[in-house]
Amino acid sequence: MGVLTQDEIKTEVRSALGNRTELDARLSTILNITQIRLARLYDWNELQSITSGSLSFTGTVSVDKFLTLPSGISKIYSFRILSSGSTIAPRKLAFVPQKRWDTEIPDAEYYTTGKPSIYTVWGTQAELWHIPGEAYSYELRTSLWPTAFDSATGSQKSDLDHKDDLIIMLGTSWAFATLREMDEADKWFGIFKNAAKNALGQDITEYERDIRPRSQETGSLPAVNPWQDPFFRG
Repeated sequence: MGVLTQDEIKTEVRSALGNRTELDARLSTILNITQIRLARLYDWNELQSITSGSLSFTGTVSVDKFLTLPSGISKIYSFRILSSGSTIAPRKLAFVPQKRWDTEIPDAEYYTTGKPSIYTVWGTQAELWHIPGEAYSYELRTSLWPTAFDSATGSQKSDLDHKDDLIIMLGTSWAFATLREMDEADKWFGIFKNAAKNALGQDITEYERDIRPRSQETGSLPAVNPWQDPFFRG
């Protein structure tokens, strides 16, 4: 989460603009555009999410083949299902692009129902094949869009963690661009680029994730049988 409130960020942007007030009514919109641009730039750790729920199961295949995805999703990285009756182990579904889906499975309803193994996405819905033949739970690993600033909630903070400076710099650049003051817009964009490189470096490096347990450093076998451990490279 951010450190500064929306009102504090607006104060900084307004100051960078020379304390001009003609953009006051648009500042929340400018900040929201800025957040979206930052989210498109990189999938920041704080925007990563694991969402779980239940697939619809009505016994009607034309309904059960779809899952309405949770709102706010930017990208889906993995889709797992689990039988609520524990009849199968968790299964990771394979993604297929829509064009291939329509070529390979033109009429999914004519196949028998079963355990889903493949999915595709169209708009806000995921389509499953096989069509579920029983109730399943699901788990999605996703990245999310940051929550929009509400202009009426000055105390609101950004979902972007410790990136208030990036919001201020990029927001100031966009504000100057909307005023047709391109020299100032370019100057602030240059300041933003340098700060963004530093933030990207911190997010990508994550030194602690490179530390291995000593048992693997010395080449000893993992606690479980090695053929049961997908991460073991003996």
